[in-house]
Amino acid sequence: MLLGAAVVVALLGSGGCGSRYRTAECPGDRFPEARQVLALPGFPALRYFRGTSDYKRGIDFEMWADQKYDFATSLRYHYPKDDPRQVDCVRGVSLMVKYPPTSEGSALAAEFMAFFGRHLGSDLAPLRAAYASVGKEEAEFSRPFSLPLDGLVGEVTGIHSVVQGDFVSVGFYERRYHQTMLVQAR
Repeated sequence: MLLGAAVVVALLGSGGCGSRYRTAECPGDRFPEARQVLALPGFPALRYFRGTSDYKRGIDFEMWADQKYDFATSLRYHYPKDDPRQVDCVRGVSLMVKYPPTSEGSALAAEFMAFFGRHLGSDLAPLRAAYASVGKEEAEFSRPFSLPLDGLVGEVTGIHSVVQGDFVSVGFYERRYHQTMLVQAR
């Protein structure tokens, strides 16, 4: 009994608590499990915040953040609502960093993109350049830059929230899911 409690405490402390995604249960998924991303330098500071779903708009995600509500950095795993057989399979992974990014936020984004570059076996130099240029021209702050990858899309965009302020988002999404997100944003 005491050993079981120690395991639960260890999982809570690692930030891996709550993730329902397992690559073994989702054949063909090209996304790493959350525990792999959360093990990257700087990412252990992110703690499981919540999993949520909005069935009206088809949004379902799990989120880790550096704080509960007024966060500067968050990691999200996006799940599908269109196929009940794959409800626990990931359709996208994104990192949001408060804008303008601090050196810590920029380091997390660089680590995130480097990890996905290695994980996908892709050169993400255009994505890194797009991240570095977000906010240079205010009129283009929220214009997304998309990089087609084999079956996926890498994307960098500025996000404005009236409540939380501005963020830069770096994400990797299945193409079909990415198209659905674009349609919902209109």
